[in-house]
Amino acid sequence: MRFEQSEALKRLPEQFFASLVGKTQALKREGHDVINLGQGNPDQPTPDNIVKAVQQAAGNPDYHKYSPFRGHSFLKEAVAKFYEREYGVDVDPETEVAVLFGAKTGLVRLVNAY
Repeated sequence: MRFEQSEALKRLPEQFFASLVGKTQALKREGHDVINLGQGNPDQPTPDNIVKAVQQAAGNPDYHKYSPFRGHSFLKEAVAKFYEREYGVDVDPETEVAVLFGAKTGLVRLVNAY
């Protein structure tokens, strides 16, 4: 069975990152050396310590479900410590660190915040 797209769906613009990937692929085919930052895809293997930490966490039944809506406190505290260590910036993990389920959601929330 085949469904025809609705008129509303036909009017939607192409997804930005999908069009960006198409542009970078075209440039690569033309022989250009392109660094694709469009989707944040890593170009190096994940470090072993991170792989091992993920494997260990995957074995913990506490993480076999959705995380709390506002994120785990230990994650927000780790983010705050990272910002202090790397950038010398002091942030409150409970009021200044947001745990989101994707960068696009973050961009939408950023616009909503302003």
